[in-house]
Amino acid sequence: MAKKTHLRSGQIWSYEGGWVIELLSAAAGSILIVGLVFALRPHDQHRLPHLGSLFGSNLSLNTLVAVISILSKAAFLYPVAECISQQKWMYFGVEPRPLNRLSTFDQASRGLWGGMTLIWETKARTPAAIGVLLMLYALTVDPLSQQLLSSEVRLVPSVESTANATARTGICHWWTEANSVEENDSTPSLDSQGAILSGLYADREAILDIAPVCSSGNCTFEPYYSLSVCPSFANVTSHLKKGVYSTGQWAHTSYNLSDENLLFTQSFQIHGLGNISMVSSSSLNGAYVDSIAFQNVLPQPLSDFFVIYRYAGDVPDPPPDDGDWPIQATEVLLEWCVQRFTTTVTNGIASTQRLDHIRLDSRLQGRPPLISDPLHSIYQIDQDTDIRLRYHFRKVFVGSWERTRQGVDNLGSNSALPLLQPLVMRMDSKHNDFVTFAGTRQRAFEIRMQNIATSLTNYMRSVQDNNITFTHNGVALEAALFIVISWKWIAVPILFAVLVWVFLLLTITAHRSGKLHKAAWKSSSLATLHALSPGVQQNKGGVDSHALMLDRDKKLKVCLQYVAGQGWRLIADSETEILLHTDP
Repeated sequence: MAKKTHLRSGQIWSYEGGWVIELLSAAAGSILIVGLVFALRPHDQHRLPHLGSLFGSNLSLNTLVAVISILSKAAFLYPVAECISQQKWMYFGVEPRPLNRLSTFDQASRGLWGGMTLIWETKARTPAAIGVLLMLYALTVDPLSQQLLSSEVRLVPSVESTANATARTGICHWWTEANSVEENDSTPSLDSQGAILSGLYADREAILDIAPVCSSGNCTFEPYYSLSVCPSFANVTSHLKKGVYSTGQWAHTSYNLSDENLLFTQSFQIHGLGNISMVSSSSLNGAYVDSIAFQNVLPQPLSDFFVIYRYAGDVPDPPPDDGDWPIQATEVLLEWCVQRFTTTVTNGIASTQRLDHIRLDSRLQGRPPLISDPLHSIYQIDQDTDIRLRYHFRKVFVGSWERTRQGVDNLGSNSALPLLQPLVMRMDSKHNDFVTFAGTRQRAFEIRMQNIATSLTNYMRSVQDNNITFTHNGVALEAALFIVISWKWIAVPILFAVLVWVFLLLTITAHRSGKLHKAAWKSSSLATLHALSPGVQQNKGGVDSHALMLDRDKKLKVCLQYVAGQGWRLIADSETEILLHTDP
């Protein structure tokens, strides 16, 4: 008489026949994801660990993410595979199925090819298809988890580099009594003259302000102040007074800018097609009353002069008989000032912007304090230097230049040539002169004057004098690699974890509530061997070629039933002599 055997009541937390290993594996995968978050969080928006390593080791953050991602995925795939295998037993417990589906379920628990085969053969009518989709989802976890990490180069303060810009609080080349300076002996220093000429002849481009010292190649500076030369411009064309007179065959038109303080009178021939311009400086001695547009300026600027010019290209064709041609007049002022600068250096290229400037607040008398900027610096200029520069500018900013239609130059002063040239040369692509200056001829002239002021300012700032030169410190920056965590990508492993937990708990619930609640055989091969009834074993025959066995198993349908005295068996439809129990 055969001995009756009964299965023990299955417990969910039992080691054998339960789900403790699967639950612990899923819990381990969840802990690894939480650990990944805690491992990455301290590095978000921070510099890459020293020498590209983590915790002083050779483990980079990308490697850490890859390792944790692989381990967590493996921890989650184990319960997924076991759930697919358990679904196999519940699948055969419903109705007779082809025996070869046993192999299909086993292959589905091991890889995607078997999973796709399972979905095809069952038409996705088994919950095991969810597990197959989870295995497919798992393929995306590793590459998408790497999207968590990105890096960007940022500039950070450098403790090993220097950044400083020179500024000046005064200028003094000589010290003599003011009355000892004579007009015929008013030559400034050769360096000062060289700075003026450098600005005067810088045709093609604007002169840049003196570059700071920036050893790292990237620096920033807070706004700083320095003694400078500042230019100002004003259109005084409306102040021109015209007079017409005739000298026999030709009619002439004269223009001047003042009645009481006559600067000069210049005649323009009505029928002349040349380009004419002239420049004249205001008076040097006595009260400063010559200005038209800058009368609010304190007496004795460095230079105040006027330019009257006519460009033949502006004359209508045919020219008017009354001589009412377009004539322009400009007043230019050069003065001592305290200029506010802001400087940045990017990849070794310095860019300095001139902000507002402050005019000096008193007449030059020896070496008096002139102005206090917000940094409480006292600015000083000796009178001798000021007078010498003013005399020199009077010699430079005077004269006339005429270019005829035939291209012949008639110079009233050689010194006026580079100054007046932008006003009479055409500013377009047809000529090589001043094509880099954008805008009008007036703009080109202003750039020339700004170059003179900038060149002289650069010279002053470059001369080292411990008493009147100081260094403004900036912040040297160096490129550093920063870690940026894109936390949105953490949703990929988290979603995978949630779906695995849902699939696992649904499988456990279905198992515990079904007729197989006393045992969870899952992927056990022993369970498969013991489940085959004698009739099924006889119909299957022995081990043969895989194709022959597969063909026989497709034709043989079996169903999982409880057989009294034998336990759960996979029985064939023809085994009607066996007593079946639906509720063992």
